[in-house]
Amino acid sequence: MTEKDFHDFFDYQLKPKYKSLERVRKKSSKFNRDMRLLLLLVIIGVIYLIFFKYSLIILCLVCLIAAFGIHYFFRIDIDTTNFKEQYVEKIVRTLMLKVDSSFTYAPTKGISRDIFNNSGILSTKPEHYHSKGLIQGSLNQTAFRFANVHASCSDSAGGGPKTKTLFKGIFYEADFKLPCKNDLYIVPVSITNFMGKLGEWIKNNNLYRPDLVKIDDAVFNKIFVVYGNNEVEAHHILSSKMRATLVALYKETSASVYLSIKNSKIYIAIGDYKNYESYFQPRFSQSSLDFNAMKKDYLLLKRYINITKELNQCI
Repeated sequence: MTEKDFHDFFDYQLKPKYKSLERVRKKSSKFNRDMRLLLLLVIIGVIYLIFFKYSLIILCLVCLIAAFGIHYFFRIDIDTTNFKEQYVEKIVRTLMLKVDSSFTYAPTKGISRDIFNNSGILSTKPEHYHSKGLIQGSLNQTAFRFANVHASCSDSAGGGPKTKTLFKGIFYEADFKLPCKNDLYIVPVSITNFMGKLGEWIKNNNLYRPDLVKIDDAVFNKIFVVYGNNEVEAHHILSSKMRATLVALYKETSASVYLSIKNSKIYIAIGDYKNYESYFQPRFSQSSLDFNAMKKDYLLLKRYINITKELNQCI
């Protein structure tokens, strides 16, 4: 789809559908504004009565404020949920069908912790794990899916308990039915690349990974480190086209890219701290559909379609 095609799609298909959502948003916004004003007046009244020591009236007004507050926050939650559900049905699903008819979207579901851990993307298992925004599709009989993932662990370094993020971004899984008998891990380079012989020794003696696989590709080696149990099989899978695909993906996203191959499946994790959880999310405070946000969502869908196409051609 060209830039002009997407503009036309946005103007003639997405924007008209958003108009019905705009009525829901305006009604909710008016209620929220009126409730905030009413609560403010009641609070001012309570302060005035406290000054003149009207204790019984004050008690009644405090109860009234509490009742208004509870109703207000429940109403906001209901309105926001209703708006998001309609946004998904009318906007997100229309966008997904435009990109590929096989796409399905489950906002509250995600990739399971077991699948993420079994992928071996991280050398250590996270203590805390959260995933949502599951998107599933199929291309040339290759089933794939991806979702937001936030994996973290406790970190007591520097005193006091803290949470350390191990990965935050989008996790992708595809079943390519690879004739691969051994596990393969491709991870981002670390500071060891700049430590000379000591760095090489550390990479060769990584206790959490299989053997280091050396790849004769200077550009690839500046970005990735490869570990596997079978060097011949690793070189067969990491063809020049496959390596070029991974390098292009890294340059496109400007993020940490991890890949593993286990049990004929490919797993890819792309770090995305900036946009994490912002995809396919409505802007409740905005009165119009955000073109740039919709374009970002569209490009995300196209990225994972293209990843699946490229991997199908490489394998």
